[in-house]
Amino acid sequence: MKKLLTLALFVAVLAAIGAGLYVLRNYQMEAGVQAYKAGQSATALEKLKPLAYLGDKTAQMIVGSIYAYGVNGVAKNDADAIYWFRRCGSIGPLLVEPGEDPAAPHELSIAKSYAYGEEGVKVDPVESKKWLQLAAKGGSKEAIAMLAKSQP
Repeated sequence: MKKLLTLALFVAVLAAIGAGLYVLRNYQMEAGVQAYKAGQSATALEKLKPLAYLGDKTAQMIVGSIYAYGVNGVAKNDADAIYWFRRCGSIGPLLVEPGEDPAAPHELSIAKSYAYGEEGVKVDPVESKKWLQLAAKGGSKEAIAMLAKSQP
């Protein structure tokens, strides 16, 4: 009976710790997303990077995007963006195909943003082509096809 009570207490403590960590993660994510939406990219990075290092795919994608676009006081850093996109891999509609670099779908998304002026960035054909070439080099079939169409 005593062993059963000890086991039940242990399970209850683990459940409480797990619930607390879940609430903390959600609070940190919400604070990071709100900072990003408010144009406070440095604060967003401060809130989201710990989650990204712990493997949170959403945080990794947002951190990568902040570096890819270099917005609101955070310097553009392609290498850091690609690092976080690679760690993130498939998320939502951005699926990594077999044999493709995990960063390629994200690179293609960044290329499209620069091509069409999405995600709050201005149209920049040079940046778009650079990211498209990175995606193609990473094995993105769509990026390869887009580059082939743009060739005279």
